[in-house]
Order: sequence, then structure tokens, then C-alpha cells
Amino acid sequence: MNKNTIEHVKEASGVLSRYCDGLAIRSSELITSSTESVNVKAWEELKKDTVVKSFMKYSSVPVINMESNVFHPCQGLGDAMTIKEKLGNAKK
Repeated sequence: MNKNTIEHVKEASGVLSRYCDGLAIRSSELITSSTESVNVKAWEELKKDTVVKSFMKYSSVPVINMESNVFHPCQGLGDAMTIKEKLGNAKK
């Protein structure tokens, strides 16, 4: 696996799609600390979420975004479950 990353994703998503009913992808390349920041040019490239979008393009099963450079949709689901657990059902 020493070529273009997208080629690896294309091959992997095709193979993995044959073995499951869905793929959960977590691909966050954005790592910063309080003393560092991402420059604008790098951010423009990172926010394209190339890996997750490539899996979506080449997979024959649904792809769930577990976390990417821009989105973390499962965090919202976890937050909602915690709120319901702590505060109860809002439809009382």
C-alpha cells in the first residue's frame, strides 16, 4: 500500500462491502494542540474529507461517518442519549 490513498480506499471499500451490511469510517487527519494551528491552505484540503467521501463513493453498502476532519455526527447521538438518560423523556 504505497500508492495513492484513494486507490487503497477504492480497493478496500469494494472488498469490505462484500463482507458486511455497512461500513463505519473514522478518519480524522486534523490534529492540533493549543500551541499549534493548521494553516489555511492545509485546512482547505483537510475539510474536503477525502477519505470518508471516497468510501461513500466506492462502497456498495451504507457508510457511517464516525468522525472526520469536519463532522463528528455520532457525538450528537451520544449527547442526545446522555440527555435522555439524565433528564428523562421530554414527551411527558
